[in-house]
Formats: sequence, structure tokens, C-alpha cells
Amino acid sequence: MKSLRYHCLAIVIGLLAGALQAKALLPEFSALSLAPGAAGRTQVCHDGRTICYVHAVPRSAGSGVTLALRDGAIVIDNRGAPPAELRWTQVSIYTIKQRQFPGSLYVLRVQIQGPKNSHAKLFFEGQTLDGVHYHNHTPRKLNGERQELQHYQTLPKELTELHLRLDLTGPGEYKIFAAEFAEVPMREKDPAIMAARVPELLFHADFDGTVTARHGAQPEPMAAHGIDYAPGVKGQALKSSCEAGTLLQYAMAGNALPECGTVSFWYRPLWTRMEDDVGLYVLFTMERPTLWQRGTGSVFLWCCCNKTLHGGTGILSRGALRSRNVQPDQWQHLAMSWDEDGALIYYNGQPSIEMMASDSYSPLAVYKRLVFRDTLLKSFFVGNLNGRHQCDGLIDDLRVYSAPLAPEDVLALAREVRYFEIAAPRRYLVQGNDDANTLAFSITPQQPAAMRFRWQIVAEDGRVVAASNEALTSSAADVGQAKTLTATVPALAPGRYEIRVTEDLYKGSDLDSQALPVWVFHDANAEVSAADELRLEPVTTIRPNPSMSADELLYIGMPSMGELAGRPYMEIDGVSGSRFVLRLKLPDAAGIYLLEWDYPD
Repeated sequence: MKSLRYHCLAIVIGLLAGALQAKALLPEFSALSLAPGAAGRTQVCHDGRTICYVHAVPRSAGSGVTLALRDGAIVIDNRGAPPAELRWTQVSIYTIKQRQFPGSLYVLRVQIQGPKNSHAKLFFEGQTLDGVHYHNHTPRKLNGERQELQHYQTLPKELTELHLRLDLTGPGEYKIFAAEFAEVPMREKDPAIMAARVPELLFHADFDGTVTARHGAQPEPMAAHGIDYAPGVKGQALKSSCEAGTLLQYAMAGNALPECGTVSFWYRPLWTRMEDDVGLYVLFTMERPTLWQRGTGSVFLWCCCNKTLHGGTGILSRGALRSRNVQPDQWQHLAMSWDEDGALIYYNGQPSIEMMASDSYSPLAVYKRLVFRDTLLKSFFVGNLNGRHQCDGLIDDLRVYSAPLAPEDVLALAREVRYFEIAAPRRYLVQGNDDANTLAFSITPQQPAAMRFRWQIVAEDGRVVAASNEALTSSAADVGQAKTLTATVPALAPGRYEIRVTEDLYKGSDLDSQALPVWVFHDANAEVSAADELRLEPVTTIRPNPSMSADELLYIGMPSMGELAGRPYMEIDGVSGSRFVLRLKLPDAAGIYLLEWDYPD
């Protein structure tokens, strides 16, 4: 098995060497000059030939757009253009001489710096042999720092003309440092190799007072700063926090494979309430040049968007897995497996969500080819990414395997520590119903040992509304057998409650308590008669725009501003899956609200 794995790696290295022969689309900046162009365009010249045009859309706003050559970059400043008139600033670079494209995949890359939260679209644009306008693009939000934009595309076999186009949306100064064009090498996906893979443990770090791995080809970390330890599920656990600036990075070679594998570990967030999780918490990720994962080939697993577990394989489409929420201040077992056919996230040993590889790009493909990135992935991070986005929690017993584990093997890893499970057949109740005064749930021992359980029903404000009078006991022979209990509770007001079960005899690890949420709803929707007088008080007026904070606006895709009858409006691009949502914190959660909105259609 080892010889097969390293043989595949040798093929990858040979392909990657070819990918590095990219064609620069901008000459040395010392040889460039500026010249006025026709129809409001400013142009960049080289050896008496125009290689780049810059203009405003619409062109009537072009007088407010200036162009300069400094700081080793083409510098575009559109702050002088009327904000209500300027839609975007368009840059076109005409240095791609190739007209035939026999390869399967091509890429454009641009090194750019622009205002934070402004937007860019990177295009292939040209003309087909039939005279049809050819174009496609990838949108990106800019971060205020120098960053790389990438756009991958399968091109027609022949075009009469092809160039790079860059649309810049938002006022400010933009610097273009470099641009290049390259063919991306691909190799056929081999089902025989996939079928022959047998998972091997490549890397194991138990973090029991040390970050040196217990097993691995390169057990010592490449970088380790801000490291601390706390009690874990098996001895000590790694504590990674923003406050300490934790950085923990290991080499990939011999420790992990980018094309396939399984990562398994235990995680306990340090936040104690769901609403405390408002950031991005990286649990495990392979290296990447920026936080942007699309097209990197980097396997990642992190928690973001208010507790949601996200994972993916760095493909180019919107292929990130969005799994269930992680629970605050609780140990939970997380795992993710991946190969050329997709990825699968596990939560506490159970498959949570599966994603088929959804495009033909790097490094995973659902069809016949497998693409490898231009640079080998050299490292992976645990509990952080480049010393940022720490997981703000504890990680224990990290394992990396050479191929996807079978579901039963992942479940076995979770059950090494998780020694009982709780479940409820009904977690949504209606106030006033006959069954609203009883809560049924089950406890299933997972280890062959004597155990003793007690339970509580706890309201959202911490009140205990019901509790066990006697402990429930189980013996070693009861392993895997669910014991069903029925808790009698008083009439519960609408709200969220928890069934909390504690084991106080076996105590095989720190996982001696588990909680399961249940909800009680109103028995009827609030109604008013036609004669009732409603007292309406304005709460707020929202005028959506892309500069709103993440607390007010979330979106996937490229937003832009338009105008109709003198009134501005925001819209999202027409790409499949693009959407946006407005967020508003209501002053009274139990109140009745009237929403009014205008739309320009």
C-alpha cells in the first residue's frame, strides 16, 4: 500500500512542475507608460502597443477615474466618479496571444489590493469563431490587503480573441500588481487505485502535555506558539484561543494526503451559550494562501455562521458542506472523510451530511479527471489558520488516516469515549396538548460497565422544572440496549428546554453529562379581528447595500446597486445559488411585527 501511495505522489509532482509555467500578462512596470484612449478610456502601453484599457461603466462617469503607475502596480482610483452614477470600473488586459486551447482547464490569476469589502469579478472574455461574445467569471470580495484572485474555466477549443477582464465595484483605490494565464494539468481518476486503498493511521497527536505527535512521519510541529493544555477526554487536550494567539502547524508529507483521508478528533468549545459563537473557528485545515478556500485543494473543517459546522475539499464550486450546529461547552466527536468522489462529515460517530464532488476541478472530481493545484500542499493547521481564527476551545485525540474510514470505524472512534447516548422520540411539543405534560427519552449505555444515571428537565433560564427521584442503573450486560423513561412535568410555557442526563458511577471520562433540547410551542397562532385597532410603532427602515456589516447582511454571490425611478436598490447576481438575507434584532421576541418592503420588479 505504501508503494502505491508514493507512486501516486510522484505522478502529482511531475504534473505540478508543468503547472508552474504560467504566462505573465503584464510586462515589467518600468517598461509601461500611460496614454489617453478613445471614448473615455485610459490605456496602458508597452513598446508602443496598448496592452490594458481602463474605463468606467457607464462611460459618462469616466472623468472621475484616474490611472497611475507606481508602487510596482497599475493604480486605479475611482473616488472622483459620482457614486450614484458609477456602477463599476472595468479593466481589460489584452496580452493573451493564444487562440487555440487544447487543454481541459485554464486559470487566470491576479495579484490585487483594493478597499475592504469592495468587490471584484475576474473574467475570461473574448469572441467565438461564430462572432458570439464569450465571457465567464468568478466573483470575490476584497479584504483591503494584497490578495490573489483566481478564475478557472474550461475554454472552447478555439477562439478568435481572448483577454482578461476585471470589474471593480466600490469606491476607492485599487492596485494591480501582477496577472498571469496558465493551463492546469489534469490526470485521469483511477477507480482501481481508489478501490485498493486501505486506511492507515498516518498521524496521531493526543496532546497529553505535548504537541509532538505520538505517531507520524514528521511528529514535530513546524510551528507552535501560544500553546496551552486543559483536561480532555483522554488525559490532557490542546487549548487553542484567540487571546493566546495559538499557532500549531504540522508538515503534510507523510502525515496526511490531500487527495483522500479521514480526520478525527474531539472538540469542546469554550463558549457557554449559542449566541456567544459569532466568529470563525478553524478546527482543522490544510494550508492555503488566503482564507478563501475555493480552488485551493485544501481540506478544511471549521465552525462559523453562528455555530454551524462547515467542511470541504477546496473545489471551485460552492461545494462546502454545512452540517449541524456544534454544542457550546460540551465535548463532541467530529470527523470528516474525503476522496475523489466527495466528502462526508460525522458528528458523534453518525454521518451528518454528505457532499458529492460537484465539479471537475481541483483536487477532487466527480467525473473522470482529477486536478492538482499549482503548488503542493506542504502543511496543515490544528485549531487555527496561520495563527488566526483560533477554535477557542479544546481539541483532543487528533488522528489522520490515509483513506476514508468506513462509517462503523468512525462510530467506533466516537464510542471509545462517548459511553452513553440519549435520544427523544418527540422534541417538539404543543402547549395544552395531552402529551405536553410528559417527556419521553431513552438512555443507551455504550460501554460494558456498570453505570448510574440521573436526569433533569431544565428551562431556558436555568430553572429545574422536573428531576429524577431515583437513579437509573445499568450493568455491563446492558451495553447497546436503550432504556426508555417518561418524565412527568408541569404545564410548560412555550420555550426551549433541555433534557440533561448525568452519569455518576462509571465516569469513564469527562463526558459524564449530556443534554438534548426540546421545544414547546403555542397552541395557536396569535390572531386579531378585523375591528381591532393595531398600535404600530416604527422599529427601523433598512436600505440594503453591500457595505452593511455581517450583523445586518449576509450573502452568497456578488451584490450590486441599481436604481429605478430615482430610488436605489440592491440585487444579487444571477448565478445559481446566489442569495442574500437581511438580519434585524427585534426588540421584543414575543411581539407581533408588520414587515413592508419595496422591490423594483
